[in-house]
Amino acid sequence: MPPRETATGFAHARVGLLGNPSDIYGGAGIGFAVNELAARVSVSPAPHWSTPGEADQLLRAAWQAFTSELGMPRDAVFPKCSLTIETTIPLQSGLGGSSAIVIAAMRAWGALGAWSESSLDPMRLARAAWNAEHTILGTIAGPLDRLVQAHEGLCLMEFADPFAEASVARLSPQCLPPMLLAWHSTPGTPSGDVHRGVFGRWERGDQQVRRVMASLAQLAREGAGCLRAGNRSGFLQCIDRNSMLRTDLFDIEPRDRALIDCARACGAAAKLPGSGGAVLVVAPDEPTRTAADAALRHLGAHTLQPTIKEPST
Repeated sequence: MPPRETATGFAHARVGLLGNPSDIYGGAGIGFAVNELAARVSVSPAPHWSTPGEADQLLRAAWQAFTSELGMPRDAVFPKCSLTIETTIPLQSGLGGSSAIVIAAMRAWGALGAWSESSLDPMRLARAAWNAEHTILGTIAGPLDRLVQAHEGLCLMEFADPFAEASVARLSPQCLPPMLLAWHSTPGTPSGDVHRGVFGRWERGDQQVRRVMASLAQLAREGAGCLRAGNRSGFLQCIDRNSMLRTDLFDIEPRDRALIDCARACGAAAKLPGSGGAVLVVAPDEPTRTAADAALRHLGAHTLQPTIKEPST
C-alpha cells in the first residue's frame, strides 16, 4: 500500500455569545465560530506516535474518543502518526483553544483514515470532542464549544440533549450588531479550574446555581428572539444581563472586569465569551465599536473585529 499523504484539519475559535456557561448544566446558548482565529493540526504517517509534548495528553484523549465514536480504522498501524499544531487562538482566553485542537485533529484523522465522509457529521464530531476532554480527561467542559466548532456559523443550542439533531438551530449572522473581541497578552485561568467550585455546588443540588443557570438559558432564548426581530437594544441588554448573572456565581478577574468596564464606558455592552481571559464587546453602532476598540487598546488589550466562519459543509 502506498504511503498516505499528510492531512490537515482546521477548527476555529468559538465565542459564547449568550447563555454561557449554562451549557455545562443542561441550559441553552448562542455561539459562533470566529473566522480569523483557528487551530490547524497536520497528521502524517510516522514510525511511532509523535506529538508536541504539551499537547500529547490532549491528543491521545482525542484519538481515544475519536475511535470510540467512529470505530478503529482498518489499517492497524494508523495510530503511528506524527502530529503538528499551529494555532492563532490566544492561550487560555476562553475562546475554545483546546477543543479547537481536538476537533482539528479529528478532522485530519478523518481525512487521512478509512472512515467515510458521512461518519464525520458535525454531531458525531462534537460528541467525540466533548468526550475527549470531559469523559476521558475529566475536564469540566460543556458542549457549546464543540457544537459551535463542529457546525460553524452562528448557532442557537439547547443542551438538555446536546447531541440530538434538533438541539442546534442556525441563526443568520446578518442580524448581529457590531462586535469586538479583546484579550490579554498573558493566559488566563484554565476553564476547568474556573468551573470546579460551581459544578460541585450543582452536583449537590444548590438552588442558587440551578436558578442562575436556568436564567442564563432563558436569556439565550430571549436573545435569539431579539436577533430575529431586529431588536438591537434588547439584544445588548441581554448581553449585559448575561454578564451580571455570571457574577452571582463566579468571581471575575480584575483585569477582565477592567475591559468590561472600559467597553461599557464607551456605550457598548460587554461580557465574557468563555471562562475568562477575553471579553466580547457588542456595540449599538460602528462609532461605538470604534471608540471601544481604541479605549481597549489603550489599556493594552489585543482586539479583533470578528466575522463569522460560515459552515464548511
